[in-house]
Amino acid sequence: MLGHQKLDLLSLENLLADSVHCVVIFLQSPGTFSELGAFTNHAKLQNKLIVVIARDSTIEKVKGKKPKYNERERQEHINDLDYVDKAVLGYETDYYEIIDDINPAVICLGYDQDSFTEGLGKELEKRGMKPEIIRIGSYKEDVYKSSKLK
Repeated sequence: MLGHQKLDLLSLENLLADSVHCVVIFLQSPGTFSELGAFTNHAKLQNKLIVVIARDSTIEKVKGKKPKYNERERQEHINDLDYVDKAVLGYETDYYEIIDDINPAVICLGYDQDSFTEGLGKELEKRGMKPEIIRIGSYKEDVYKSSKLK
């Protein structure tokens, strides 16, 4: 779909709105909300937005501390957003299983999203999937970085 093109976020949003059946966002931190918000400008994407909520145990493993809001509270907050089609909890043992369930054509990763992304393409290929994996650039990192929002 993209080859080696680099697109700004709004151009990417337009391309995805016309090309995919869903957009999956992996919500791991408060900073991800700025990425989530970027996919709300295009009306065609508002019925295609699926948010995967990281489990409390996963956040503790990755970040070394408990999240401010528990997984159910985070899921409820995201489900309350008009532009989100649905919010689902990830799995606690097989972090890639949720991708099996959704089977997206494109996976968008945050610019600093490191957890479970190394070897992602190979892992999904072993499972019979070949989604395009796109890393989104930062947006005002000095303002919206999760560590700055605390």
